[in-house]
Amino acid sequence: MFEDTENLTRSALHFSYEGCLQWRNADELRAELLRVTPALLRTQAQDARADYERRHTMQYLGMCATIPDTYVAPTAWNAGS
Repeated sequence: MFEDTENLTRSALHFSYEGCLQWRNADELRAELLRVTPALLRTQAQDARADYERRHTMQYLGMCATIPDTYVAPTAWNAGS
């Protein structure tokens, strides 16, 4: 949240959000977002790649990554005879 000194109804202080990071104006907020965005995108890309590799490995091994609770393992038709 940032404090809009021109329009107090848009101000973080007006709403009294506890625990929110606050900036004095939109320019500071924009600069902070430009600073942290590359690291966030890099982390998201790494997480997505790891998730893809995990799913691909599970499929390669012949497993299902999301086995439903109602899954019943197949059995032989004439197991008893």
